[in-house]
Amino acid sequence: MDVDLEAVPNQIGTAILQSSDGKILKSTGSLDNEDEGVSSCATIFKMLQDSAKCLAEEPMRRLSISFTDYNYVVTLGKHHIYIVKTEV
Repeated sequence: MDVDLEAVPNQIGTAILQSSDGKILKSTGSLDNEDEGVSSCATIFKMLQDSAKCLAEEPMRRLSISFTDYNYVVTLGKHHIYIVKTEV
């Protein structure tokens, strides 16, 4: 877990999840909030599980989720899922 998500410009929250079960290993900023952060991470993990069923053998590397005021950029690693929430 040597990835420095804090270095991402305009980030307002980060999280690192275990890819096997979605357990939050580390979170900061707006993703460190016990209610909103946990809920956001759980929803993103569920989206990844659902999309994996649709993609079959095509491996996903990155998922971007855009809202009016912020974005989530989700990158999949071998053992971890990296989430960065950025301001628009």
